[in-house]
Amino acid sequence: MWSDHIFYDPKQDYLYILNSDFQLQVDLREGITLKLDTCNTSSSRFDTWILAQKIKATSIAGQIFDPAVTVCCGSKQHKQYFERGGAGIRYINLSDFAEELNSGQLVHITGKHCSLSGTGTIHGFCNPNFSQKRILIIAPHADDAELSSFGLYSQSDDVHIVTLTAGEVEMDDFSHVYHQPEQASVLKGRLRSMDSIAIPLLGGVPQERCIQLGYFCKRLKDMKQQPDKEFASLSAKITDTRIFREFNSQNLLSDSDGRPTWDNLIQDLVELLGNIQPKVIVMPNPDMDAHDDHIYSTIAMKEAIAKSSIEPQYELFYANHYHTTDMFPFGPAHSAASLPPDFSGHSVRVYSCQSDIDLQKRKVFSLRMMHDLKDKWVLKKQLRSLLQGLLIRRRFWRYGSEPYLHKAVKQNEVFIVSEIK
Repeated sequence: MWSDHIFYDPKQDYLYILNSDFQLQVDLREGITLKLDTCNTSSSRFDTWILAQKIKATSIAGQIFDPAVTVCCGSKQHKQYFERGGAGIRYINLSDFAEELNSGQLVHITGKHCSLSGTGTIHGFCNPNFSQKRILIIAPHADDAELSSFGLYSQSDDVHIVTLTAGEVEMDDFSHVYHQPEQASVLKGRLRSMDSIAIPLLGGVPQERCIQLGYFCKRLKDMKQQPDKEFASLSAKITDTRIFREFNSQNLLSDSDGRPTWDNLIQDLVELLGNIQPKVIVMPNPDMDAHDDHIYSTIAMKEAIAKSSIEPQYELFYANHYHTTDMFPFGPAHSAASLPPDFSGHSVRVYSCQSDIDLQKRKVFSLRMMHDLKDKWVLKKQLRSLLQGLLIRRRFWRYGSEPYLHKAVKQNEVFIVSEIK
């Protein structure tokens, strides 16, 4: 009942090696103020600020209540949250205060139900203006683009979204419509295929820039292992992807046969790379995401890039199913997202895409329109939410009991950045 589904020892340091453009040791007791060289034009272009800081949950309150830090500058403030009972190096996202830090204003950080050591290291990242580049978002399922990147694509001028699978499995909620599970599965797949085309309109992406490939959920790994073999849907029992491509406004070469094979998937992606010619590709992080469809979506995209003559400039990586915890990003809707738990020690660059409150609320309704994110009455979930709200003041159900309606609706979307050499 009380489990937060933390699949690691919370009393250990997160291990990131931040490949930042600027870093400085700071003393939190005096607040953070940076005297950047105003003659250096790059100094005003730091868009992402991350503070590596040792945090320790207080002995009693921090084991019961969610530890949080409050960041403030003048009248502006925000909160971000960490796991209960946590201790060690954590990464506080200060990107919402990029303008203040770039201009040398004083920023204060205080802890609630946690203590902060006096010193930390602040890292600044100067990323390209991704919103002015042509972006291709790879979504393993309908809703993955919205969960990870709604803020990013809503603020960008030239975006294409490619959804790889129809998401037709786990169709119990449609069994009252069709008692035959195969029919219920086809219905769910068609509805989610429609979601993948229609819902991006709320973020300004027109139908002709969205395409559903219609491959079958939870089959990508099998397809990769036998690239020329057809793999039927686990639930719909069909072997033709075209049934889930009916809402596409463009045709693909594989529409001639609709075979659900890895070879066809790679052909589709190579063809789309040639048609779209993106400069930025957004896709799941295979090192952080636990879902096989997410991992193999990125493997497929990487294989297609290698076979294509198109050379993107940047890759942005997201995760919607962390293998370390299914609670991240921690905290209620509209709080800030820090860097996720990670212990790999990889050298990374970071981009934090900020969203104002109106855009965050639009994201709420883009998610609520998704057929797979409808609130479901589950007694255990409802009871757990009620007890945690009463006893540990955790009120995460502002927009409903679906966890993504608080996890994904944050002030920022965080991406790992890779520049393609």
